[in-house]
Amino acid sequence: MDQNQTPGQERKQICYVLAGRGDGGLEKHVQELAGQVSQSHRVSVIAHPVFKDRFPPPINFVAVNLAAYRYNPIVLVKLLRTIKQLAPDLIHAHAGKAIGMIALLSRLLDCPLVATVHNEKQQNPGISRFDRAIGVSRRACARMTHPAIISIPNGTTVATQRPPLTPNKPATELRLAAIGRLVPAKGFDLLLDAWRSLPYHLDLVGDGPEEARLKELAQQWALGDRVKFVGHCPDVPKYLLDVDLLIISSRNEGFPYVLVESLLVGTPVISTRIGGAEEILPEPFLAAGKSAAELAVHIRHWVEHYDELAASYPPVIDAARHEYSLATMARRTIEVYDGLLSPTPT
Repeated sequence: MDQNQTPGQERKQICYVLAGRGDGGLEKHVQELAGQVSQSHRVSVIAHPVFKDRFPPPINFVAVNLAAYRYNPIVLVKLLRTIKQLAPDLIHAHAGKAIGMIALLSRLLDCPLVATVHNEKQQNPGISRFDRAIGVSRRACARMTHPAIISIPNGTTVATQRPPLTPNKPATELRLAAIGRLVPAKGFDLLLDAWRSLPYHLDLVGDGPEEARLKELAQQWALGDRVKFVGHCPDVPKYLLDVDLLIISSRNEGFPYVLVESLLVGTPVISTRIGGAEEILPEPFLAAGKSAAELAVHIRHWVEHYDELAASYPPVIDAARHEYSLATMARRTIEVYDGLLSPTPT
């Protein structure tokens, strides 16, 4: 019997619906959660064909292209037929598009519905049709309107952890990095603007639609000798083993996975005030605001006082390893499922 399954517990059929086809934290969340839940329940995933290799057996992967317009009747009918064929005991939709599509079909579905919101959007059309709403941070939950909201932060797992931090390390020897999809929400343009007044070297890790624009800004601001565009990284935790300080410059975000990955590895993080960071990081490690000038002040302070950071960070890392593991995230999610599938008699 799996450790996640209690004696006599029936293996229910859980169906995940993922409507996008990106490659970021949302997709990682569904992949890892589905894998963990499949140890105690039967799991099916309805998602774009590009994700087939992400969900190996025992997960039942069903390829359906939901990337079209969410109100497309042909796509909605195909999604409904697929769900009816699977006959799940519970459906769990992830992010706005999947939530909207399942909401449109909700009157034709006869099982409990769970929605997870992965960002800070104030509007989530149709979420009221779900039995439970999960937010990946308290900030995400605060922006939802639903009678049954629960916060379940992102959790993950890493293969290795770095040695203890090295205090008294010269600023010029520190390896600084920012990691994520190159999209506007991540605020990498603000970070490059801040770097105009900073003398340190930065690795900018990731790819995405903003890549050409960001490289143009770096050239315009003569950052070529201080900012290195690393490109896509297939193993972020491994990369973080050699990073001394991770910088998160996001404008808005539900709960960045790289924040959890960095802390589980043992790499310190300083960040803007976004979902997740405000819950995990002590106040001194949060920037005063999200302007380039405020970011520059924040970064300069902690680079120049890295010995103080190294001395104060171990408790933050220990707390993160306890609270933000994949096992903890999966356990709390399964508790939501069990509460809907086996409600306590009143």
